[in-house]
Amino acid sequence: MMRSEASASLGLGTASLMAGYGLGSQAVQVDGVALLSYAVRRGVRYVDTAAGYGESEQTIGELASLMAEANVRLTTKLTAVQLASGEFRGSLARLG
Repeated sequence: MMRSEASASLGLGTASLMAGYGLGSQAVQVDGVALLSYAVRRGVRYVDTAAGYGESEQTIGELASLMAEANVRLTTKLTAVQLASGEFRGSLARLG
């Protein structure tokens, strides 16, 4: 696989993996595993998610090995309540 410098600086936000995100009833449900796998294999090296993005953390967790091999940087967002209450451990478990 040939990776361009441009793709190394691209990121993917996973809010779009939620059913109905953005376009409401016109939104098309995507296969999150296929989309993320394709993006990583094409050079995306940054993924953004949050516990509130439906099942996106679980989807990312299914690809933990691929993402680690590709040295993908991952960000998940937490609220202050989630951090203080220890709920972040759930995010860590889902992300693999």
